[in-house]
This record gives sequence, C-alpha cells and structure tokens, in this order.
Amino acid sequence: MADSPTHEIVQSVNHTGDVLAVASTPNNHYIIAGSGRAIVKSDLRTGEEDKRRENAHGSNVWALATGAIIVSCSYISSAVKVCNMDLEPEQSLEGHESTVWSVDISPDSTMIVSGDANVVVKIWKKRGVGSWACVKTLKDYIATVFAVVFSPNGEMLATAGGDKKINVYSVANNFSHMHTLEGHTDQVISLSFSPDSSRLVSGSFDKSLRLWNPTAGTLLKTVKNAHRRTVNSLVFSSNGNLIASGSADGAIKIWDAKTLKLKFAINDAHSAGVSDLSFTPKGPFLLSASYDRATKVIQIALLDSYVKRSPVLLAYLRFSEIVNSSSGSEVQKFKKARAAYATKFAGGVLYCGLIGGGPKGILGVILSYL
Repeated sequence: MADSPTHEIVQSVNHTGDVLAVASTPNNHYIIAGSGRAIVKSDLRTGEEDKRRENAHGSNVWALATGAIIVSCSYISSAVKVCNMDLEPEQSLEGHESTVWSVDISPDSTMIVSGDANVVVKIWKKRGVGSWACVKTLKDYIATVFAVVFSPNGEMLATAGGDKKINVYSVANNFSHMHTLEGHTDQVISLSFSPDSSRLVSGSFDKSLRLWNPTAGTLLKTVKNAHRRTVNSLVFSSNGNLIASGSADGAIKIWDAKTLKLKFAINDAHSAGVSDLSFTPKGPFLLSASYDRATKVIQIALLDSYVKRSPVLLAYLRFSEIVNSSSGSEVQKFKKARAAYATKFAGGVLYCGLIGGGPKGILGVILSYL
C-alpha cells in the first residue's frame, strides 16, 4: 500500500534575484519576498506579482517581517526600512552604526526590533502613522546579532547571534534580561516562538535544533545534526503542532513541535539552499525562499487532515477574502461568504466540493482555518 502524501507544492513564484526572506501578509492573501534589492508582493492564490518596489534597499534584502507594516533590512546597510502593505515607504530608521542582520515586529505592530553586526539591538516604538523612534538599546553580545523575535503573546523578546547564546528579555519590564540560554556550539542564526509562547526553538551553524522553555530558561530537547549544513530558518506552524526547518543543504524538514521527532523531509522544493521559511497565519501552507531564486507555497498534509489536493488553496483563499470583506458578526460573515461563494463560483469542482461537502469536506476544512 502506497504511503499517503506528506506535502504538495501548490505554487511556485520565480524571481530575478536571490530570495533571502519571505513572509505571508496577516490576511493570508499575499506573499512578501525580498528578491535581490527589491521587495515583491505576490498573490498567494495565483503566484502573480501584485506589486514590486525596485531598489527598496541598496543591496540584497536579508530579512523582513510583516504585521500592519513591512519591515526589512539588507546586506551592507545600517538602515531599517519601514513600508506599508502597498510597499510604499514610510520611514528609514537610522541609528545603527553597522549592518543590520535581523528585524521583527511586535504582535500589535507598535514596536520594531533590529539587531546588527556591532552587537547592538535596538527597540523602536511607533509615535504616529509612519513615525518611529528608538526607545531602547541592548548590548548583551560579543558578536553579530543574527536573530531577533518577539513572542506571540507580546511578553518576551528573544535574540541570538555569533556568540552562540540566546538572550530572553521581558518586554513589560522595559526589556529587562530574563535568561541566557546556552548549549549551541556555533553561531545561532534562527529563532521561532510557539504560538502560545511556551516554547522557543533555535537553529545554528552547528546543524542542530534546540527546543527551550523561554520563561523558565531551560532546555527541553536537542536534535544534533538535524541537517547536513547550517539551519538557516525555523518556524512553528500556526496550530503549534509542527516545526519546519530550512537549511543551506537545500532540505526542508518537518518536526513534531513537542518531541522534535522528524515527521518527514521535503527535498523537492528547491535546487539550492533554503534561506527562509514562514507558515501562513491560518491554513496548512508553508512558504519557503531559496538561493535558487524561487518562493514556494507548500501544502502540508499533517495540517490538513481531509484535503490533500491543491484546489483547497484557491477555495480557501477565495472564501477567506469574502469573509474578511463582509460586515456583521462572525456567524453573519460566514453565512454571507457561503452564499456569495455559491453565487460567484457556482458550477465548478470547487463549488461542488464546498456546498456538497460535510464537516469533513472542503468547506469544513476551510471553516476550521478561519
């Protein structure tokens, strides 16, 4: 008996430059990618380019984060760029004195964090529309800060870098230092919090994954030689059950988020090193970026119990768009979306699946994502 499929690549977006950073917009509709010096916004449903900001930076975009805004940084630049969701520039944050390697946005989009090669971490706070100011500087390192990330509950900030250590800070207590997490034997370049903020996973040049309790400051699990080369990116799934890791070896691996047991590997997504990963906020989709100049949308079967075919991508996104544009209570929104979907897309396979499917059909799956 053949094994059930573990994943399906449902969309591939080709770029003209190396893609070193990728993220989904909070509404699940678009892919935001750093393509060479440009920032590109593509439709998650079709892969078609929606907007492009050429020369957003003077060198390749290295990292970016999305929220109510888009924040990015690049090679050989000390500036942090802020733009709106239409890629229109709002502000260039000046204050770092060396290359900025890492950025993130707080869950409520009121703070930005950035880390640089001069071992400095800066916290920027929103002062108004398109206006940000540095309110805190942290200097707890002896080497480049490669990763910075806010916890989803907004209570912690984790940073890591070339000194092989991870520092955890309390946001509420003016970024007071909580813990230093030690154990990696080489530079730490990737971090991700679980959706409930109870766990923190780290990846390193030492090829290992380490799972931590960030509140207690304790190590929970370790996987040595998780990849053949550097672990460039890590991300928890939106339901907190899985962790995806991407490596310079070109592989993407999916792990159990509690035990760090390997579920499966994805070796058919990219022909070069994987530079960045991001799960969509809702749904079973993993976004990946690579030095092969492509971003991929990968449907993960373990996050989608019933539907393992790419039509669910289009159906889900169409339905989600109608819900998000509707007014009224959540129940009223779903009723309107179901009626509107039936009217607008009636006659096709997706229509039949949505209306004819029970709780285990496409509609049931879609509703579970919203």
